Amino acid sequence: MLKRIARIAAVPAAVVLGLAAGTGPAYAGTNTEAYLVTGGYTVGSVHWTANGDSLLVCDQRKNGEAVWGAVEHYETGNVFDSLYNNAGSGSCLGLTVNLVEGTYIKLKVCSASGGNVNWDDCEYSPRGRA
Repeated sequence: MLKRIARIAAVPAAVVLGLAAGTGPAYAGTNTEAYLVTGGYTVGSVHWTANGDSLLVCDQRKNGEAVWGAVEHYETGNVFDSLYNNAGSGSCLGLTVNLVEGTYIKLKVCSASGGNVNWDDCEYSPRGRA
């Protein structure tokens, strides 16, 4: 009888431990990206990876221009951080932007030259989430 009680008690304990071992914080981030197209060619892009809060700005065309990318608050447009990539065609530069989990963001990608951003030549991403 004592063995039977021990076995019955062991099953619920194993179930509880198994469930606890498989649980963790929920991950609710959303990746997003934006592409800058000029003359039918993708000249630059910006990418957000929610798991790790990373921003990647890529120059994708040999045109003598740089690419500027930013991660912004989705509703206010306030810039959390930005990156200027003048490393040349085919290059991607990245950084980590520590945002509060669940923050809604958008990305902005613009052409740039000589350290100046061309604010008239920009594109936005769909909404993402940190």
